[in-house]
This record gives sequence, structure tokens and C-alpha cells, in this order.
Amino acid sequence: LSLEEGKFIVVLGPSGAGKSTLLNMIGGLDSPTSGTIVVNGRDIGTVVLPDAGLKIFLTASPEARARRRYSELVAKGQDVQYEDVLRDLTVRDENDSTRAAAPLKAAEDALLLDTTEMDFEESCRAVAEMIRERFCL
Repeated sequence: LSLEEGKFIVVLGPSGAGKSTLLNMIGGLDSPTSGTIVVNGRDIGTVVLPDAGLKIFLTASPEARARRRYSELVAKGQDVQYEDVLRDLTVRDENDSTRAAAPLKAAEDALLLDTTEMDFEESCRAVAEMIRERFCL
């Protein structure tokens, strides 16, 4: 995939939803000549880039995100407990969604992608398809 210069894609979502991982796997979109991707932007879709060509609010259940994060941490050799990871994500979700400045929320025109029941490849295909459809690629 490639985008014309100046086309913006905004991907938002709660901690552990897989924003960075997914976008790193979709080739060609993060080079300066093919557009810009903004990841983990709190108010990127509503304040900074309200006219972005595509806004995706990527989410998954807290349990699914905790399982993914737990597996990632264990693979890195960290000694963690699933229950602690789930608790930390839940606390972060609460803080992110209730903070006074730029609380985490989907822009009104964002497309929602819930990856709770998707594996990584299915999630990548879904994001790529949203990009293709929006930009007629």
C-alpha cells in the first residue's frame, strides 16, 4: 500500500489495542514519501488532524488486550502475572478516558475496529482494507 503525500491516517485506541504493532506491519505507509501515520495521538483525530482522510479507533476488550500484553512481556522475559497486567490496563483505561485534557475517545467520524476476536493477521487485513476502501487503492 502507498498513499499520496499529505494524506493522513489517524489510529487511536486504548493502551494495548495494538496500534503501533499493526501499523508497523502494514508496509509502505510510514515512509515520508507515502504519507503520514500518527499513532497514540490523544486528540489527534479531533483537534490536531480533524480533517484526516481516515480515522480508525482500534480497540479490543480489556481481557484481550491484557492477554496480548502479557504474552508480549513474557516473551521479553519479564516476570509478570496476567491479573496484574489486566489491572494496570483497566486503571490506565479509566485514567485515559476521564482525564480533563484530551480524554481518549473516538472522533465522531472515526471507523471503529474491535479486534477482540481477531488474530494479528486478521487485524492487519482489516486495517489494510479500511485504508484501501477509503483511499480507493
